[in-house]
Amino acid sequence: MKLVAWFQITMGVAIAALWTVLLLTGQVPEVQQGRLDIWFHIGAELVMAVLLLAGGIALLRQAVRGRMLSALALGWLGYSALNSPGYYAQSGDWVIVGMFVLVVGAAAAAFVALCKRDAGVGGSSVPEGLSPAQPGVLSPEKPAAAGAGDRP
Repeated sequence: MKLVAWFQITMGVAIAALWTVLLLTGQVPEVQQGRLDIWFHIGAELVMAVLLLAGGIALLRQAVRGRMLSALALGWLGYSALNSPGYYAQSGDWVIVGMFVLVVGAAAAAFVALCKRDAGVGGSSVPEGLSPAQPGVLSPEKPAAAGAGDRP
């Protein structure tokens, strides 16, 4: 699970850094054209970067909600990596399209690893502080023994 966490952290940092560099160096033509739609796209990308960072950190800290947050972030990354290559394919930049294919594959593999029942950090899918035998939480309650006032 640490590999999934570090993948998310790496992708989150890389995405935030990429957009920062592109914006600071004037390499987003849609911004110069005054297009509003690009700001929604950039906003979605930066929210994804924050979710990837938060999910990765939560997994490393073994937070109870780490897997749920990571699943959301990895799904967002998968969608983005499937949607974004169209822009580069239109301009014939097939190397970048190939990079996105690799990101889709890595995100899918990370998601599968995240969803494995025994793939928790430390080898357990049971949140810290809970026992798999704790009645009503992770296993069905045992029926109560028949008492003196119980009907058959």
